[in-house]
Amino acid sequence: MENNNSKNSSKENKQKVEKKCEICGDSYFCDSSQEKTSKYCSEKCRRFKQSRDKGEKLKDFIICPICGIKLKVINNAHVWSHNLTIDEWKEKYGELEISKTSRLKKATLKNLTPEISKNLKKGHTLEGFIEKHGEELGKIKYNERCKNMKSSKTKEYYIEKYGEEKYNEIKKSRGITIEKYIEKYGEEDGIINFNNWYEKQKKKNTLLGYIEKHGEKKGYERWFSKNKKMSISSGHIDVDKIGDYKKYCIDVDKETRITLQLNKLENIELRGIEYHLDHMISKCYGFNNNIDSKIIASVHNLKIITASENYSKQKHCSQTIDELLEKIKKTI
Repeated sequence: MENNNSKNSSKENKQKVEKKCEICGDSYFCDSSQEKTSKYCSEKCRRFKQSRDKGEKLKDFIICPICGIKLKVINNAHVWSHNLTIDEWKEKYGELEISKTSRLKKATLKNLTPEISKNLKKGHTLEGFIEKHGEELGKIKYNERCKNMKSSKTKEYYIEKYGEEKYNEIKKSRGITIEKYIEKYGEEDGIINFNNWYEKQKKKNTLLGYIEKHGEKKGYERWFSKNKKMSISSGHIDVDKIGDYKKYCIDVDKETRITLQLNKLENIELRGIEYHLDHMISKCYGFNNNIDSKIIASVHNLKIITASENYSKQKHCSQTIDELLEKIKKTI
């Protein structure tokens, strides 16, 4: 009880201090414990300072006509930071610029010979390691690299590196919650800002989100281009079969919606940003093995999993086709 009281009293003793942002000059509030270290009112201002400092070190640069920062390239992200679309920028300032050094690098990458390109791709493969270090040492180094890559982003790796208490602190500090928004902006503005952020996240990677951000024509182009790349990289679909694969995915999605209307799936109410609907036998596997879209969309092939699990799963399957068909047979 005493510990709880001391924690509560320490929270109450935290006072808000008014400070002035070093970048935009706006007033903002921070905890008294952060009075000496806090310098910026928002993440946007902090990044602006970082960009400016990096720009000062550049020998070859271009200057943004709005904020005056020195940059290697004026890219889409920088344009959006000024609340402008690419088309609006081009109307006012012309084409997006790139520094001479960056232009030369791009040209070099475009003009790579097939041999150099092949060697670069081979660099992180077992074959590349054996060529570089010899057979025995190459295999050892390659296995070490694979092991490090597998464990470097796991919970166990972070706990081993920072300790469980520090890991929980970091995880909590990185989470975006309504409580943090209320603490930063006050109750009324905090709830409004959090809801705005939440709505943006919901449509961030949707077709509607792309149209809002880039305009109708560019939005359609970018969204379809992005989904085409994702289907190739995550699904290992041949480029000439992309059109057929898209039609197959549309059929699976259509059948999935019908399945969800007719059946109650466990934990379906959790579906959203943090939890995704997963096809245990993936669409990619179904397409490559000519499996009927109705089988892939079966309720026995659907499961609610966390977003992180879904992103890491990609084209892989969490059950075999035999297991799925066996489940379907039992219900007939």
